[in-house]
Amino acid sequence: MANENKVVEAIKSKKGIIDEFKEFIAKGNVMDLAVGVIIGAAFQNIVTALTGSFINPLISLITGGCKTDENGNLIPVGGQFKINGVAFD
Repeated sequence: MANENKVVEAIKSKKGIIDEFKEFIAKGNVMDLAVGVIIGAAFQNIVTALTGSFINPLISLITGGCKTDENGNLIPVGGQFKINGVAFD
């Protein structure tokens, strides 16, 4: 019953779609979401640059020239490497 009343009230009110959209945009939640998306996109670039220029080379030094794939698995560049005393080619 409550939903029917809301529908009837919405039909009776003669607000246009533009006015309703303006009210929706004016709510704080939408603006907060937009700011969050922009900050998230900028932060992604910072994290990508930090991992590519600092963290990955540091891991490569610690593991003795091994690199990691997208899943974090070690990939030997050349020769053998050891994990828990077990040598791998």
